[in-house]
Amino acid sequence: MREARESRQPTLHMMGFDLGKDLTEDTLLDDSGDIPGLVPTGERSFDFIQKEGHTQLAHLSARARDIIFGVLAGFEPIVFETREMPRMAPRHQYDMDIPQRPGSRPVASRPYSVAPHLKTELSPQIKSLLKLGIIRESHSFYSSPVLFAPKKDGKLRLCINYQRLNQQTERDPFPTPVVADLIASTRGSRMFSKLDLQAGFHQLRLQDCNQEKTAVSTPFGLFEWVTCPFGLVNTPG
Repeated sequence: MREARESRQPTLHMMGFDLGKDLTEDTLLDDSGDIPGLVPTGERSFDFIQKEGHTQLAHLSARARDIIFGVLAGFEPIVFETREMPRMAPRHQYDMDIPQRPGSRPVASRPYSVAPHLKTELSPQIKSLLKLGIIRESHSFYSSPVLFAPKKDGKLRLCINYQRLNQQTERDPFPTPVVADLIASTRGSRMFSKLDLQAGFHQLRLQDCNQEKTAVSTPFGLFEWVTCPFGLVNTPG
């Protein structure tokens, strides 16, 4: 009977997880003692941009550098971020939505069994996410089970089985941009910039009315996500 019950639990490959993929979110949980809270330090994050910019743009005139920094400074409150100055993602018009098909009911799946030696791994990850404000305690009628996926370095990545929730979620019809069109739009441009998003999914907030749908059951309680978790069907690919 025990073997039969275990066979019904989906494998990570069946759920579509890429076990070898490195995620920037992983760095947040690798060392729970090195994760900053949400209270900013005295130094602005844009100060780091200016220091690096003066080095990279040293071949330009001082006037040209001032113009570039003036443009970048206009985006400082909503774009630039560092581990030294953490900040919860701001509200946007396109915060993540989880629209449900008509007639859908809250998904409540039984939690998976967590081995005792894995609880010692799960506990600090939950505490870290709470400290960052990425999750919060929940009283939702929704509940999805938690499991672990091995990373290349032998550590474990926290994953959530949102299969049932995804099955009753309306698919986003907006098509993925065509790469060739994006490249063609840069024709004639001479100067380019690049943005590296640390913990990319956590830069996207969930709408307040959808946070309860992401609730995850753990041995330490029920929690729901404030920012976008990994595994939802309409997250940016």
